[in-house]
Amino acid sequence: MEKNLLIVDDEENILKSLQRLFRRESFNILTARSAQEGLEILSKESVSVILSDQRMPGMIGSDFFKIVKEKYPNTIRLIMSGYTELESITSAINDGAIYKFLLKPWDDEKLLSHIREAFSYQELKINNSRLSEEVKNLNEILEEKLKEEKIKNEFSFRTLILAQQLLDKIPMAVFGISTDGLIVMVNQHAKLLTNREDIIGNQSDEIFPEAICNAIFAENLTEEQEIEWPSINRLARVTPINSAMGNCICVSILPPTHSSTLLVSKKIQD
Repeated sequence: MEKNLLIVDDEENILKSLQRLFRRESFNILTARSAQEGLEILSKESVSVILSDQRMPGMIGSDFFKIVKEKYPNTIRLIMSGYTELESITSAINDGAIYKFLLKPWDDEKLLSHIREAFSYQELKINNSRLSEEVKNLNEILEEKLKEEKIKNEFSFRTLILAQQLLDKIPMAVFGISTDGLIVMVNQHAKLLTNREDIIGNQSDEIFPEAICNAIFAENLTEEQEIEWPSINRLARVTPINSAMGNCICVSILPPTHSSTLLVSKKIQD
């Protein structure tokens, strides 16, 4: 951004004196001999810092800066005066229209320091404004993503609830087991069969007999197996499940009639 300094003063000799003082600086100098002329320049040029006299014909500097604050809020505004018009100046300072109040006659080095500081402050102000806008945009993006994630999570939760309800409708006990033997899912029939509500989180060997556990932990379990559960006179079907989401084992306990038929058939064959 081009650094422009606008000097507003109705006295020609003051304007020339300030131009000589600032001519070696890295910013461009624009001049106006009245507040109205200053507003016209501001409507055409991008200005970073404004140095204005307080007492001018037509419009005093503090009133000029109140207008500038509303139209060009990013400008840094400094006012100079050789008069003690504290009431109007104090009002403008309190309203945020004036960045600094400087007395005439000025000290060259101090005035240069104030103007340099004003340009640094203006650059910092613009950077902060840009950063705030970037943070705002980032927050909006994050809020949108959070909304999307919330919708996805709600959908996943409803899907899990529905899956559990469907699982509970299956007319046999079903157990979902992780590859390390932890029971991670059961249906209502599994709870009724074992007469336990706290099945999830238990290890397989706390629920199933040794023969079924051996099948669950078998390294070569690649196909479905049916194994007898003698204490309840049922057959357990051990099924490996491999998918992109991960591997697990499903143990389903066949209904009594089906188990009885298979067990009788097995005994005849033996």
